[in-house]
Amino acid sequence: MILSKLACEKFYDALVEYIESLSSNPFYQIRYKHLRAITINQFPFYQIIYFVDEKLKTIYVSAVFNCAQDPEKRP
Repeated sequence: MILSKLACEKFYDALVEYIESLSSNPFYQIRYKHLRAITINQFPFYQIIYFVDEKLKTIYVSAVFNCAQDPEKRP
């Protein structure tokens, strides 16, 4: 599959925007054990899977998951 450069840039920009937005509101619903998830609205089949270390006040991105895949693969 060949992706256009513009589509890749749009995805990257949306990804960075959402990761940066987590700094102001990281406490979305816990989805899997200690992991949280936020859906990228411009790309609704993708979720950013992350966890928060409240002591260090740090957000760690665990994965960017394509929800169109088998849910069993989810981190």
